[in-house]
Amino acid sequence: MNEKQKAGGFFSVELNQIDHMVREGAGSSEVITYLVLARGRGAKKSSRWGANSCQNYTAMSYHKADKATQWLLEKGFIQNISQNQKPQWIFKQSDEGVPVFLSNALIDGVGAGKENPPMNRLYTDIKMSDYGGREEARLDALMLLLHLYRHQSLRDYGGVNPASGLYREWSGAEAFYTGEKATEIKGTNAMLYEIKGESRFCYERFMAEVLFYAEDKEERKARFWCAVDNLSRLGWLYETTQVWSDNPSKNSRAEPLYTLYVHDKHQRETDPYLASEVNKVADSAIGDLFSNLWHHNKEKDDRLYRYIATKKNKAFPIGIYRLKFRPHTKDTGAGMYEEQQRVDEWKRHLATLLQSLGIC
Repeated sequence: MNEKQKAGGFFSVELNQIDHMVREGAGSSEVITYLVLARGRGAKKSSRWGANSCQNYTAMSYHKADKATQWLLEKGFIQNISQNQKPQWIFKQSDEGVPVFLSNALIDGVGAGKENPPMNRLYTDIKMSDYGGREEARLDALMLLLHLYRHQSLRDYGGVNPASGLYREWSGAEAFYTGEKATEIKGTNAMLYEIKGESRFCYERFMAEVLFYAEDKEERKARFWCAVDNLSRLGWLYETTQVWSDNPSKNSRAEPLYTLYVHDKHQRETDPYLASEVNKVADSAIGDLFSNLWHHNKEKDDRLYRYIATKKNKAFPIGIYRLKFRPHTKDTGAGMYEEQQRVDEWKRHLATLLQSLGIC
């Protein structure tokens, strides 16, 4: 991918500037407007996008977008360097800036979604929490989204770094056919594990990082999980169940083994995972009597899953979240390539297991 192609796929914003913006009183309209103007900049230093662009890509009226632009200008977050009537915006920078790279599709939409771009859906499809209305819910969802982009590294974690604070716990489940949480696959060096999903988990420090403007802890917690639910329902955030050498939220030396399942039917068409191959080995080794829960309950979140690991090496299942609109950066490309490599390697390993069981 050359530089021109890469520049056409993503843009960047400084997260600390957006945090500062919210501290100064910005709402969702100002943040969305800032993102649209930054999208117009791309890899350049300035942007000529304005209220018309906001009207095209969001549910805001021209008047509301123009008002938000003027607020950004008055507060010094943007500056007009144009010598004619059409504005040309440059963006305030800071020495301690934290760049966050965003996909153009987050503003433009992609495929059929171009008819109803993401920032438009944020206005029309958002659900409010028990604390505040739709405006608060929009701002919360935006702030969570941007902070998750800061912590996402497909290359290192296959999604959002669980050590940053957000992940889902998985635990061993007793298998019907043995009453055990792990079953030896006889004649091989492999173990079969059944697991069930537990609670979503988030550190309070991450909630405070994202929703720093919500001072009451109980209110912040409720609004945070409402934002997670909104991003999930919009399809912008989804869970992947991954198998690691150890718990990556606590052990920085832990490494991913493979992605077991992708909990989004659209992303399953592109993201690699191994659940079907694991179930084939499991059914062949153990038999499918009472053990096919994954097959019988495909659309239930409470179904059991199975994964395979070697007897000698440790394995740890964890739910890692992944963002749908991924910037076309080198990290993203390398991350998905390495995801595919891990899945392919384990597919070969599982094929060898089937052969050792006398099944081709």
